[in-house]
Amino acid sequence: MFVRFSGRLLINVASLNTQGASGTNFIEITKVPVVLERNGELVVEEVPAISGNMLKHYHFVHLVDLLKNSKYNKNKLSEYDLRYVAYRFREKIKNETNIGNENADLNNEEDIIKKFATADIHGYLAPAIPNRRESLVKFSFAIPCEESIEKAVEISSVTQNRVVIDEKGKIEGSGEESGTAMMVFKRQYVSALYGFSSTFDAYYVGRPQSNPRQIAVQNEERKERAKLSVLAYINLLSGISGANTSRGLPALEVRELVAATSQSPIPMAKHGFYKDYIEETIKILNDFSKAFDTNVTVHVYTKDKRNINKPQDNDLLELRQYDSFVKLIESVAEEVTNGLSTE
Repeated sequence: MFVRFSGRLLINVASLNTQGASGTNFIEITKVPVVLERNGELVVEEVPAISGNMLKHYHFVHLVDLLKNSKYNKNKLSEYDLRYVAYRFREKIKNETNIGNENADLNNEEDIIKKFATADIHGYLAPAIPNRRESLVKFSFAIPCEESIEKAVEISSVTQNRVVIDEKGKIEGSGEESGTAMMVFKRQYVSALYGFSSTFDAYYVGRPQSNPRQIAVQNEERKERAKLSVLAYINLLSGISGANTSRGLPALEVRELVAATSQSPIPMAKHGFYKDYIEETIKILNDFSKAFDTNVTVHVYTKDKRNINKPQDNDLLELRQYDSFVKLIESVAEEVTNGLSTE
């Protein structure tokens, strides 16, 4: 099974990614250039962004949480996984041990993915061998949607402080020492409508990329990994992500979500940055399914519950609409599980 996601998230008062030089008290939002078409010309604008690295990290975090309580894979985690650190395998030894106390041979991709569920899904690097596996889950940058950049993207700087007081309620220290007891710093926050895209090649779960015809992780254990990899998108898209989460969780709402599924490799869903991404995704997949005689299912959620038209001339394309993005993701997870059963 191959899964493609794209969508739009309304994000208010979020730190997103942050950056700042060491020793400064001003924490900036990460910004990237994007190309827009205006009045028939291409122009470049700088916009606040969420990196694919950030989104992938939080998918990893939520996947670990699901795996910790799973039936078949709860012992297939490393000590680093339990601390939510997607750490490369150590360089000076040949073996790594999961919490089930099984050693994995870092020379052997098949052995690694058998014994580490996160290495199977999110890839790994063993630099001393060298040996690596590419991630099955991939994310684009999330960027403000094209029609909102001029009028509905707001960045603000908020002054915050930390104060240490003594037993009498006074700020501790005096002179230069008081500077460590009361620290003022500024942090940027952003509000905007964001688009993103993502892909998950569930077909390769439990398959060594060095020999993809072989299945190293069998039956229910493999299907559970794939299912939980899809379900991890629920917490990711509900807002449990970003920088400064201890005091700056975003006020986030999923406005639209599109997922495409097929037993065959399919094109990416068009990025949610583009205002016509839903219709264009359906058109692309409709033409693809006819050209390659391939069944494709498109799952759509829109907050405004607008009707999305299905092409009438193609029985290979199925369109399903949902009244909840959670139900959409659950349906995709079930389809992935069933799809792996029929390979």
